[in-house]
Amino acid sequence: MASIEQQLQQQVLQAYHDKTALEICAGGSKFKPSNGQAQRLDVLPHSGIIEYEPSELVMVVRAGTPLAEVQSALAAQNQMLGFDPPFASDGATIGGAIATGFAGAGRPYYGGARDFILGAKIINGRGEVLQFGGKVMKNVAGFDVFRPMAGALGTLGVLLEVSIRLLPVPPQQKWISVICEDQAQAIEWMNKAHFKCTTLSAAQWQDAAIMMRLSGTPQAIEYDLKYLPAYAELGVSSDAALLAVAERRADFFAGSDCIFRCVLPPAADPIVLDDVQQLMDWGGAQRFIKASASEQRRIEEQVTALGGRAMPLLPNRLHSPLAGTAQELFSIQKKLKAALDPYSIFNAHLMPQVS
Repeated sequence: MASIEQQLQQQVLQAYHDKTALEICAGGSKFKPSNGQAQRLDVLPHSGIIEYEPSELVMVVRAGTPLAEVQSALAAQNQMLGFDPPFASDGATIGGAIATGFAGAGRPYYGGARDFILGAKIINGRGEVLQFGGKVMKNVAGFDVFRPMAGALGTLGVLLEVSIRLLPVPPQQKWISVICEDQAQAIEWMNKAHFKCTTLSAAQWQDAAIMMRLSGTPQAIEYDLKYLPAYAELGVSSDAALLAVAERRADFFAGSDCIFRCVLPPAADPIVLDDVQQLMDWGGAQRFIKASASEQRRIEEQVTALGGRAMPLLPNRLHSPLAGTAQELFSIQKKLKAALDPYSIFNAHLMPQVS
């Protein structure tokens, strides 16, 4: 009987031969199946941790493995995924976490999904199984094709396995709140903390207050606190509040108004708009604006002038990682797509510009 990997490969080979579209799916925690005519390629059965070396801080795992299963195995060894992937409670898989590149509050301080990938095994659009990278940093070799898989939404190939670099869980965490009604002041304080505090692992501003998470040894956290303005120590973990923003479940995202996601330099000036709600995450590098659809042009003009990009969130309050990509970067993405998937059979509905 053919293995699950061989079954997936056979389905891709058939699609390549017939030039028919495939829609890669797994846990369905972020993007639901489209209404198109593409055949579903379900990688969820391709599950399981292949290799885990806690002493080496490396895990090799199949793409269909539930994120919750990965996090549970890591927690038992006091380790974690550094990019804070969301949606574990919704059945998200590690493959989906890599394919979307979605990251939580720790993104600016630890890195994004692509920063933790050491290697990957994929099926390309010709039905060939390809291996890139390695299992430890010193052995990573070959073309760096595995990192563009992060955030590509499955448009470059079917992710079968991924080697991930891990982080130890910090010895201590402390959550603090700083009252700050002025957005410009909040940007200044969050950026000062980023450069002064080695233990800063999250910084978010909403409802006239900055919430910060400090992670490290007790001595390092105590040392960093002296750089912060007057603060109130939160007695309980605020990770649930941080996760609610990453999963777009916070109260801010409720209602029928349009919400725009803006990604820009963390120290960029405030986005000035009258009578709108704003929320800043990633220390100011990710900002959300709740406004009417008629404000889109003004928002895009301001954000572009500040060196960033803005995009309206999808109806599910998420965003497409490929939306708003700079033209020079998108041209590279198209060349990769043409090389790995010449007939554009993988998730073409998520990359409509590629024919």
